[in-house]
Amino acid sequence: MRKMFAALAAVPFTLTLMSSTASATEEDVVQTFQNVYTGACVDDSSYGLRGYGCNGKVFQDWTVHVWNDGTRQFRSRATGECLYDDGYTLDTRPCNSSREQSWYVDKNNGGAQLQSQATLECLDDSSWGLRTLPCSPNWNTHQRFK
Repeated sequence: MRKMFAALAAVPFTLTLMSSTASATEEDVVQTFQNVYTGACVDDSSYGLRGYGCNGKVFQDWTVHVWNDGTRQFRSRATGECLYDDGYTLDTRPCNSSREQSWYVDKNNGGAQLQSQATLECLDDSSWGLRTLPCSPNWNTHQRFK
């Protein structure tokens, strides 16, 4: 089963600036992504990538890097790996600059929709788990994150 990732939102949230390192810049922010429908946060731990009850732990913190083309890369602060979608697998993998680790963020309707640059599918969380599916033009709440 494919897993999915939660999105950046236009709604208020707390951002923490990262200190400058080889993998992050001062412009990068740390964010937690909570699904509007399930209330679960995107979580990356020894249990893998999943939607899990929000708990404020590092497994739910993601460093967001904005590429020059406006797409984003999401790096787990717990594992140091990046959100990855190739059409077969939604997972985290060692970070690189590939399209499989690049995401469009569409902010609207009190949330954000995350769309894989490689597959053009959107992160979705439901009783089926975290996965990517064709993007909903009606802003399905399963595909909306805050």
